Amino acid sequence: MYKFLKPVTSHLPDIRSFGSHLNWIVLLLVNLLIIVSLRHELITPELRNWAPHLTLNMLLVGLLFWGRYQIGPVDRPSFLPLLIKLCTLTGVGVLVVLFLEAIMALFSGSRLVSDPFFATMVYSLEVLAGGAVLTGLLIGFKRLILFEKTRLMMITWRLFEYALVTTTVLSLFNIQFQSLGYNIIIIGLSGLGILLSVHLKWVGYLDFRQKVQALGVLLVQLVCLLIFAFFMYFYAADAHLLFHAVDNMLLVVLLIFALIATTFSVLVIFFNLPTSSVFEKKLEDLNGIKQLQQSLRKRQSEADLYQLLLQGGLKATDAQWGWVAIQREGDELRTHQPDELPAQSISSLIAAISDAQMQKWLRGTSATGRKKSYYLLPVQHPVYKSALVVPLRIQETLCGHLVLLKNVPEGFNKDAVGIARLFAEQTCLSVENLLLLDEALRSERYQEEMAIARRVKASLLPDSICCNADCQLAVCSQSADDVGGDYYDAYRLDEDRVALVVADVSGHGSSAAFTMSQLKGVFHSLVPQGLSCSEFLLQANSALSRGLGRTTFVTLVYGVLDRRSRTFTFVRAGHCPVIHYSQKSGRLSQLGGKGMGLGLLRNNSYQEHIEEQTIAYGPGDALLLYTDGIIECRNAAGEEFGQERLLQHFGALAAQPQHSAQEVCTQLQEALADHAGLQQIQDDHTTLVLKFS
Repeated sequence: MYKFLKPVTSHLPDIRSFGSHLNWIVLLLVNLLIIVSLRHELITPELRNWAPHLTLNMLLVGLLFWGRYQIGPVDRPSFLPLLIKLCTLTGVGVLVVLFLEAIMALFSGSRLVSDPFFATMVYSLEVLAGGAVLTGLLIGFKRLILFEKTRLMMITWRLFEYALVTTTVLSLFNIQFQSLGYNIIIIGLSGLGILLSVHLKWVGYLDFRQKVQALGVLLVQLVCLLIFAFFMYFYAADAHLLFHAVDNMLLVVLLIFALIATTFSVLVIFFNLPTSSVFEKKLEDLNGIKQLQQSLRKRQSEADLYQLLLQGGLKATDAQWGWVAIQREGDELRTHQPDELPAQSISSLIAAISDAQMQKWLRGTSATGRKKSYYLLPVQHPVYKSALVVPLRIQETLCGHLVLLKNVPEGFNKDAVGIARLFAEQTCLSVENLLLLDEALRSERYQEEMAIARRVKASLLPDSICCNADCQLAVCSQSADDVGGDYYDAYRLDEDRVALVVADVSGHGSSAAFTMSQLKGVFHSLVPQGLSCSEFLLQANSALSRGLGRTTFVTLVYGVLDRRSRTFTFVRAGHCPVIHYSQKSGRLSQLGGKGMGLGLLRNNSYQEHIEEQTIAYGPGDALLLYTDGIIECRNAAGEEFGQERLLQHFGALAAQPQHSAQEVCTQLQEALADHAGLQQIQDDHTTLVLKFS
């Protein structure tokens, strides 16, 4: 239902915007009607008092509903943009008021300006600008105040909204500005607004820079609101106007709420500024620990972990420079300097440390007696005056150290030492986990890859293959690895025609199997379209060229068996020739012709390399479709099975009428195995035999 209504509701803000303009036009027309009616004594003064306020309230309520769709819910990154948006809205509204006041002052002596209708029309424009600002601020502060809301806060805000709507009805009772009833209602709603405005949890999510920016924006907004408040009070007793904004309780409550919320926000942000840097520093420390803990999930390298340790240690201790040194058993000492700071000579810094034994350890020549968890050392250097050294132990073996430098003597307190040690321990734990994980992955990777590849292969090759009633079909396929790159399939086009494909993907193993999956998808998407063999090959090349790697290609034979015409029409894409045995003549023929592998030529000129051929078969004939793994199979002496040996065996087997297609296929595999002997087969091989009745 939501998806159905979305195209319609996406235009609702424009409709509401049109409605707000329509309400303002109605407000002006009502004022004009009151003037004309009073002059002709058509209405009573009581109607004159409440009609403009009722119209203004309708306008404000319309703006409230419009604003709810213009200002959506906020989260942490959008606090400051929302404040800037609200300040801009407030500034534009005040500029409109000041501009109209300047025009009225410029032409103050003219009859037009002294006319009640014109003065009221300009005043209505100014009130409209202020009302638009105040409704926008109400919606904006609602989004901020209800951030991390509670049920009690939601109930309080609803009461506040219901009270605002109630003030629109009170306009009918002509409650005058500063009367007792007026003051009671205003005080009650103001108190409710204060209760809501103190809920400013969003301020705590701003960093120091954002708080300074927000403080400036809110101060500008506060000044603009004070200007508008002065404007409303200034015209409170102007007898030339048909209505006064201060008599409209809804408008006054909106102004008071905006002033309260803005003032509270300014005060809370101002008094939170001194603690922002401390809070941000602690937050950075926690983020550094979190990054180290998530290192395995992100698959970060060991060098990345040492950089995180160095960056976290520098920030957490306010150190000016440092390095991490790692020396595994049998390896040279490897140092890591901070990427974001200029490189320095570590050897000169080590020489500035007064402890000779510590200098040897830091240079990687001695690690005896280093059992303490940290060392605080003075440094005799023009820039740096103190050092903190934290040993790094991975799998209970001392293998390195973290060194942090400060430009003041005794610059590291207990808190700094504690957080540096925490970073070091967490880094060592992460490195241990990384090493264990790499070891486990190395031992399990092969089995896991083969398990995945076997499942892929099982889903790619058909369990059974269809054929016409006038022939027998048999397939034998074997992979050099657990998964090979040979692919075969069949698809029945109609009751008389069957499409066949035998393909060989470059390479073998799991990578070839995934290319087979692409080929299978292309085959099953193009064949049902009833394309000719040439057109199939052209479109298959176009489809695979977009998905195959630059060094990957596919060879295949694709053909269509037609029982009615007793023909086999096929095309080759750089594949082995089709072998045809004719029972009538007793001869074997190899049908090669033009053909280029799919993915080798990735443009429209590929069609120049396609040749469609047709074989007419008779009773007792046989066809052989195969991959090059058969003819390239070598024995222990390095001799290939070869094309001639394949022709010899296939011709002898196909000439025997009593041999079925399955027997021909099986005996070809046995001949291949006899040739290879104990030698492992180097490449995938597939044979597809057709024998016609």
